[in-house]
Amino acid sequence: MTALHTIASYFFQTSLAVRCVLVCLCTASVLSWTAIFYQTHYIYRLKQQNCSFYTLFHASQSDLNNVYQTLLQPNFRIQGIAHLFHTGFTTFQQGLQQQLPKKLMMQDIERTTNIALEQQSNRLEAPLTLLATIAAITPYVGLLGTVFGIIHTLQALSHTQGAMQLSTVAPGIAEALITTAVGLLAAIPATVAYNYCANSANRIIQNYENFQQQLTTQLHLQQHTNMMRSHETVL
Repeated sequence: MTALHTIASYFFQTSLAVRCVLVCLCTASVLSWTAIFYQTHYIYRLKQQNCSFYTLFHASQSDLNNVYQTLLQPNFRIQGIAHLFHTGFTTFQQGLQQQLPKKLMMQDIERTTNIALEQQSNRLEAPLTLLATIAAITPYVGLLGTVFGIIHTLQALSHTQGAMQLSTVAPGIAEALITTAVGLLAAIPATVAYNYCANSANRIIQNYENFQQQLTTQLHLQQHTNMMRSHETVL
């Protein structure tokens, strides 16, 4: 309680400009940590779900309909790679029902999976813009507070008569140092988190693209198998 009282007391002793800078930096820091916790948790959960789906997909690769039926269960969350598969296989089934030509069906599958891939990638990368902005701007906002602190110090010196005392220049110097420190404290976690999340997002998106190609090939083979069975049935 005493520490909070001291911080609040110091905050209201600073100049209005420095107060505005500190409020902006604290707001940016809160937004940054919110984005960090959300994104790291989302990436961790997404990796687990993708791993679970990979296990299911490779175990039932010869029967993609079984994989599709598993995704429809209430306890399975369709996102990430599972969303790509669900989109591609749904388009595949619709093409079979409509008896679309082979080439047209594959084009539809590629188009819908591309859209699904873009949606999942955008969702994965959305918080990165905020983290990058905070990491880039907050040091300069802190530097702006440093400038205001130095101005405050020079103004105090201009009104000093006789020998200069530490109590005269200390408030302005403290403002300059504190705003610089708060700016760095806001920027450093955002920078570290951005690098981690961006690298993780790139790897996950690369996995999306690889799976999209694998799924397209698998559906192409399944369509060819279905056509061969249809011919055998007619014969």
